[in-house]
Amino acid sequence: MSIREKKGAVPRERAQQLNSKNYGVMTPLASGSNGSKRKWHPFVRLLGYFRPYWARLLGALILIGAAEGIRLYFVWLTQDLLKPMIYTAFQDQPSGWFIDNLKAFAQLTITTSPRFAQLVAICIAVIILGFGRALFSFGHNFLTNQVCQKVIINLRRKVYAHLQLLSPSFYESQSTGRLLSHLTNDLNVLQLISAIGVQDIVAIPLQMLGAFVLMVQLSWRLTLVAMLIVPLVAWVIYITGRRIRAITERMQSRMAELTHILDEALASMSIVQAFGVERDALERFQNENVRVYRETMRNVRIRAALGPLVEFIALCGVAIGLWFGGHEVVTGHMRPESLVPFMIYFHMLAMGFRNMSRLNAVREQVTAAAQRLFAILDTPPDIRDHPEAIELERASGHIQFRGVTFTYPTGRRVLDRVTFEIKSGETVALVGPSGAGKTTIVRLLLRLYEPQDGEILLDGYDIRRVKLHSLRRLIGIVPQDVVLFDGTIRDNIAFGKPEATDEEVMWAAQLAHAHEFISQLPDGYNTVIGERGVRLSMGQRQRIAIARAILRDPPILILDEATSNLDSESEVEVQRALEAVRRGRTTLIIAHRLSTIRDADRILVIHDGGIVEEGSHDELLARHGLYQRLYNLQFAQDAIREEQ
Repeated sequence: MSIREKKGAVPRERAQQLNSKNYGVMTPLASGSNGSKRKWHPFVRLLGYFRPYWARLLGALILIGAAEGIRLYFVWLTQDLLKPMIYTAFQDQPSGWFIDNLKAFAQLTITTSPRFAQLVAICIAVIILGFGRALFSFGHNFLTNQVCQKVIINLRRKVYAHLQLLSPSFYESQSTGRLLSHLTNDLNVLQLISAIGVQDIVAIPLQMLGAFVLMVQLSWRLTLVAMLIVPLVAWVIYITGRRIRAITERMQSRMAELTHILDEALASMSIVQAFGVERDALERFQNENVRVYRETMRNVRIRAALGPLVEFIALCGVAIGLWFGGHEVVTGHMRPESLVPFMIYFHMLAMGFRNMSRLNAVREQVTAAAQRLFAILDTPPDIRDHPEAIELERASGHIQFRGVTFTYPTGRRVLDRVTFEIKSGETVALVGPSGAGKTTIVRLLLRLYEPQDGEILLDGYDIRRVKLHSLRRLIGIVPQDVVLFDGTIRDNIAFGKPEATDEEVMWAAQLAHAHEFISQLPDGYNTVIGERGVRLSMGQRQRIAIARAILRDPPILILDEATSNLDSESEVEVQRALEAVRRGRTTLIIAHRLSTIRDADRILVIHDGGIVEEGSHDELLARHGLYQRLYNLQFAQDAIREEQ
């Protein structure tokens, strides 16, 4: 046996410490320096995922500043535009380096009149600045949207990767439809960041700040009057933002429930049709569909009213500012050419408040979706690699359970101090009543669950000190309910070893007695089998699963009631395949049909949380215990089925 690092078995006390230790999940902006979780606002935490792209965001910020600066400068130029129109005695006056140079060019090439030269210079400036602003706008739009899409795709991958780390106990408490909703609907809500443009989060406040500064420069007295509307607008945005977030949370919850119902219905459509309950299923779906509609419309009503309300308040402020500004011009406290740019800046500030309300509404929606996604990411995996876990490259298949106790989260104890040993190359069957703990033993061996007490050894190494991917690579499993994927037969066989060659795939298929029927298919190994393998018979699916399990040539093979759902003819074919693949491997069989385990080296009978009988088929029958009763009961049931 070759391993990268030699380690001994872990003492039981240490094993229990490892089992109880909880290694938290580190996410951006999720943990403090002391390793404890910090409670960050979901939106702030989401922004933490933008940190790897700070250089692009900095470039976008510079471009946004340049574009908004040009926008504000356009308005400032209206003063130079209005001067030659208002004052008939207009003389050539300094207007800044840029305009003065353009004016000099106009006087040399077009007109000698100072008034017309001023107009020509400003028109040329508008064209040049407009072209520059278009380039800057394209640049920051592209950069910010690119970064946003990268964040979303990375977050989607992170959530999916984290779901793979969670143990079956997590999925037993969650529905597939609701989890699917998190990966689709909630992430689609995050797309709103891209839709509104991350640049707006910077551009709108920057534009408002610039407009405010220039308003103060033009008239600080008029600016004070204009700012009277700010507290009212801020209050409206705050109140509606809280409502939108609450409604969004309810809406996403309803959408998750709708996805759950749809997923459940599609998976069991044949049962719905067989029982003739299509109308009832449709009514259940429609009831939830209507709930989603109502929550959505509540959101729509608030968002539809928010923008116009803020705009109306702002325009009231504009009207007040216009009256007071006119009074300032008449009384000589303000120049006439300054009133127009001031009112334009004020309008930009007012529209900024409206846009900020829109951004706040989107932010609340995104926050609600992010909160649900982070709830998944913050769920710590029950089972993780120990920091000192070893890489087990090979194994002989010697398995030991020592005093293993396991209780499900519901409180039901399944195994109580179970001890047994499976030697290398031995075939051992587990039998017992339903719920006795047979499948639990397999899940513990695969570390899908952790025992509360005791230890499980593989070749003398506590499996909690073996890396998960290394452990599971050494085990091949043929489950009772075969899961195949919508792809080719070759893809399904090579699922656990994507780099496998065609020769290796064919070898596994031949060993599993699947090559013959595969070769008879029109496209052979390239035949697409449909979702869950619906285009194959149950026996064919089972043999594909066997080929998939042995492709990696694992030293340990687990057969979880691999023939329980087959007819007699298919069972014979699958049994022939299993006999071939078991040679030279440690094999653990979970048996439902006791007739299929007669040639097992040993049979372990599990009942009431422990092993009550152990021996060969003939030895157990001779003891007249639980195994014999199970065997006779099944024999009688088989006889009744044959008579029918």
